[in-house]
Amino acid sequence: MRANGPLTLYIAEKPSLGRTIAAALGGGRNAKGIIRGRDWAVTWCVGHLYEQAMPEDYDPALKQWRRDALPILPNPWKLKPRPACREQIAVIKQLLGEAGRIVHCGDPDREGQLLVDEVLEKHHWRGEVQRAWLPDLSDGALRKALARLKDNGEYQGLSHAALGRSRADWLVGMNLSRAMTLANRQAGGDALISIGRVQTPTLKLVVERDRQIESFQPTDYFPLVARFDQQGAQYEGRWQPSKARLEGKGFDEEGHCIDRAIPDALAAQLPGQPAEIRRIDARNKAEPPPLPFSLNELQQAASKRFGLSAQRTLEIAQALYERHKLITYPRTDCRYLSREQHGETPAILAAVAANGYQPLAADADPTQMGRAFDDKRITAHTAIIPTANRKGGLNRDEGDVYDMITRTWLAQFYPDHRFKATAIETVCLDEFFISKGRQVLEAGWKRLFPPAKKVQEGEADDGSPLPALQKGRAECLGARVEAKRTKPPAHYTEGALIKAMANVARFVDDEKLRKILRENQGIGTEATRAGIIETLKARRFLQSQGKSLISTELGRQVIDQIPEQLGNPAITAWWEQQLAEVEKGTIPLQDFERRAITWLTRLLQAVDPARIRTPMRDTGGKRGGGKPAAKRYAKGKGGKGRPTPKMIAYAESLAQQRGEKPPRGYKSNFEACKRYLNDAGGKG
Repeated sequence: MRANGPLTLYIAEKPSLGRTIAAALGGGRNAKGIIRGRDWAVTWCVGHLYEQAMPEDYDPALKQWRRDALPILPNPWKLKPRPACREQIAVIKQLLGEAGRIVHCGDPDREGQLLVDEVLEKHHWRGEVQRAWLPDLSDGALRKALARLKDNGEYQGLSHAALGRSRADWLVGMNLSRAMTLANRQAGGDALISIGRVQTPTLKLVVERDRQIESFQPTDYFPLVARFDQQGAQYEGRWQPSKARLEGKGFDEEGHCIDRAIPDALAAQLPGQPAEIRRIDARNKAEPPPLPFSLNELQQAASKRFGLSAQRTLEIAQALYERHKLITYPRTDCRYLSREQHGETPAILAAVAANGYQPLAADADPTQMGRAFDDKRITAHTAIIPTANRKGGLNRDEGDVYDMITRTWLAQFYPDHRFKATAIETVCLDEFFISKGRQVLEAGWKRLFPPAKKVQEGEADDGSPLPALQKGRAECLGARVEAKRTKPPAHYTEGALIKAMANVARFVDDEKLRKILRENQGIGTEATRAGIIETLKARRFLQSQGKSLISTELGRQVIDQIPEQLGNPAITAWWEQQLAEVEKGTIPLQDFERRAITWLTRLLQAVDPARIRTPMRDTGGKRGGGKPAAKRYAKGKGGKGRPTPKMIAYAESLAQQRGEKPPRGYKSNFEACKRYLNDAGGKG
């Protein structure tokens, strides 16, 4: 389709963004799926308007799951309209016929680039396309971005990388999930075994942590604390056993004393003995403000402080950005800001002050430009910070997340936290004791945050100042032996799991692969990690227990019985590296696809029913006799011809596996749900 008229057509990612753009352009007349101005129009997608075609769309015979039909390798690839989006697609098609120029207003990331590009490609648009990059939807920032349009061709790498990821994930999901499910059926199981290039290594992280906890054998150990006096100034020191002691009996590999008789004997000898302070190391230190949030860091903080799930935090951040326009683009992997953004500080400070932070904003120094403002560290986006908009109508969760973002941004304009850190080495009976203390000199940015939790009884307290001491004589007043027990690692919370996904390099032995994972910031992306966790829960591989995520028996069986390579994060490291090269234009999309197919074919050969030692079963999957679960329900068991809860759960599971939405009415119409289960559940 070629350019035909004078109309400038702005295509946004979502209706809310479309309305925001129209307002910045001066208003306009509302119609279904469009807002029209004098010589412009704004329309929108609703997320992706198109989806990857299913195997049966390429060949009806592929609706039946058969091992001999694998691998399924589309050529050429097909997209099909999402059923719920057909009306909006028709609106856009009509507008493209009137347009002379397109302004691409997708979200500023890979997916945002692709979802508008694919609309233009489906309609064979060959006219001018410009790109509006919109990380901040406040009025001033939006108008500035709309005045700084670039050629959309400059962003082709983003689109190709998103397309490569989509196709590679399709290849894994459709081929390896079918292969594993069919192998499980042949071994006598009935569970749907979903495989994903990121979800499977993520599941493995949780399974391994849970088993580490279950196999953990606690050990009792006995620290010794002595109390000293120097001319009336009293302080405590913790015993540091010598190397000779640590190499002898009574100590474990961590240096813990596990034989209480040893510290008990020393504690009995110490009182009244002369001591000597041999070393005093006192240094003034400065701690800079924490960097502003990336999405990853925001999800971790919200999980730890408020118990919010990763997905819920993402939804809140998206609402704060899109609906309330109170924060900048949230799906960012960057924690830095541009020097240009520093010029916006006075306007944002004024808005923040009006939003309830007046005393804190008044003490901020808008001229201060700290380490967060670093153009060299900027990626496709910048960190999440408040905008110059005024807030109103936030719910509690939105208010909590906005508060964290705002305080962390304000911290950039506060002084460093300054303190004196002191370490003292005391010798008594030829044994060494270490004392540590901290004296706050200037609270600085820490004024913005609630105090950290108190030190638990029996723990070393490095937060209290030590008295004024000097090298020389002292005396031991007494000693006590504490009884402690080693603890297993904690179960993953969603925030901790997202952190592990981002830092998965530490779980990999190969140094070259570790380097790749560090450079590509782990497995998954800032925008997808929360969704991966939700998928693992929906497929009953993980379950929530309070704030913790626990692997289910089914999830453990999957990890135990799939080819080892599928759970290896190094594989995803390779994929992410390749996608980064596609984004930069270093390698063509076609080369990436060829490499992905080679890898997939090799892995398919490793999927073998003989590996299934324990047939995997799932109450939401199929039952005996190989018949879909839906056939075992009588009509009306769900009430008034409704499907049962198990049917609904199974339909949702199948839809997720197939990368589609369940059919309309699957929750309320028995026949619709049953028909979908029979068709989608497979006959092989």
